[in-house]
Amino acid sequence: MEPLSTPSGTYQLVRRLAAGAMGTVHEAIQPGIGRHVALKVLLPHVAAQPDALERLRREARALAQLNHPHTVAVYELIVDPPLFAIAMELVDGEPADRRLATEGKLPFAEVAAIASQLLSVLEAAHAQGIVHRDLKPANLMFDRSKPAPFIRVVDFGLAVLHGTATPRLTAENQTPGTAEYMSPEQIRGEGADARSDLYSAACVLYELLTGSAPFESMNMVNVLTAHLYREPPALEERGVLDVPKAWQAVLRRALAKPPDARFSSALEMRRAFDHALQTEGREPAARVSAFSPPAFVVAEPGSPPVALELEGLAASDVELVKTAIAGVGAREVPTLSEAGVVIVTSLERAVALVKQAPGRPVLLCAKTDALATLTKSIEAGVFDLLPLPLDWGEVGRRIVRALNEVSR
Repeated sequence: MEPLSTPSGTYQLVRRLAAGAMGTVHEAIQPGIGRHVALKVLLPHVAAQPDALERLRREARALAQLNHPHTVAVYELIVDPPLFAIAMELVDGEPADRRLATEGKLPFAEVAAIASQLLSVLEAAHAQGIVHRDLKPANLMFDRSKPAPFIRVVDFGLAVLHGTATPRLTAENQTPGTAEYMSPEQIRGEGADARSDLYSAACVLYELLTGSAPFESMNMVNVLTAHLYREPPALEERGVLDVPKAWQAVLRRALAKPPDARFSSALEMRRAFDHALQTEGREPAARVSAFSPPAFVVAEPGSPPVALELEGLAASDVELVKTAIAGVGAREVPTLSEAGVVIVTSLERAVALVKQAPGRPVLLCAKTDALATLTKSIEAGVFDLLPLPLDWGEVGRRIVRALNEVSR
C-alpha cells in the first residue's frame, strides 16, 4: 500500500481494517516511533466538506478527554488539507454488529457485563460534558486482547462537547444519529443530553439480547415513528426467556419516551442494573474503573489544594478520597485558608463554609437518596455531592469539576 505523508512524517499503511461512507481505517506504522496504530482517514469528498475538520476535531478531543479503558487512546490529529485523519490506539477486535450477524444474539450474562462497561464509558463522558449521540452495535468493539467480554466504545464523530462553541455539523433538516437507536427527542430535533445516550444504550442492549433493534423496518420513517409512539416488543416476544424481570424493568425504564422518565445518569442506571442482579442472587458484573487519571499528573507542591473534613467517614472511604485527590493531580492541605476546594461530611458544615467563602467549591459526602439533604444542599449553594457509598471514579471526576471551577 502507498505510504501516507503527513506534517509529522510518513505513515506506512499495513492493511485496510474498515471502510464506510465517511472514510477508511487502516492499520499503519506511526513515523518516528514505529508504533502500530489505527489510522482513520476521511475520504476526499468528505474532507472537502466545510464541517469535516470540526467533526474530526470533536472525535479527537472527546477521546483525549476521556482517557478511559473502554474507549481508545488518540495519538495524533492530522490536519493537512486535503488530508484529515486521526491516529488512534489499534485494537484487535470485532464490532458488535458483525458478531450479531454471525451469532444472532448474545447470552444474558455477557450482555450484563457489556451494559456495565458501556455505562461506565457514558459516566465518564457525561462527566466531561460529552454526549456521544450515535451509540449503536457498530460502535462497540470487542477487544480480543482482554478477558471476554471487553468492549471499546468508538466513533465519537457526532459527539457534542458541552461548554464549547460547536457549529452545526449536519445538513439542514438532517438529524444526527442512526434511526434504529435514536431517542424521541433527537428525532424531534430537540437536541441530545445524557438521557438521550441512555435511551440509545438501551436500544443497543436490547439488540444484543434479541438479535434485533427495538424497532426495525425497511422504511426509516416507520422506525422513527415507532420510537416516538410505540413500545418495543417484550423480550419474551422475541424469544428471550432468561433475563431477570428486575433487569428487564431497568431496560424498559431506559427506553421511556419522556427523558424525565428515564434514569438521570449513567451511574444511576448502572447501579439499577447491579441491584437487579443482586435481587436475583447474582453478582454484579465486574468492571474496570470508570475513571483513569492521566499518568503524567503528579501532586507536586504547586498542585491545586484540597482540604478535608471527613469526620464520621469510614477509614477505607477516607483513603479512597485521598487517593482520588492524588490521582487527579491535586494535593491535600491541612488548613481551610490554603484550600481551593473543601470536602466535608456534614451538611451543616457545608452550608457554613459556603456562606464563609461563596466562591470556594464545597463537596459534600452524603447519601443521595435523602431528599432533604439534596434540597438543602442545592438551596445552600453546595457545589456537588459525593454519593455514598463512594465510587473512586465518581469522586475523582467530581473533584476535577470543582478544580476546574476554581481555575476559571
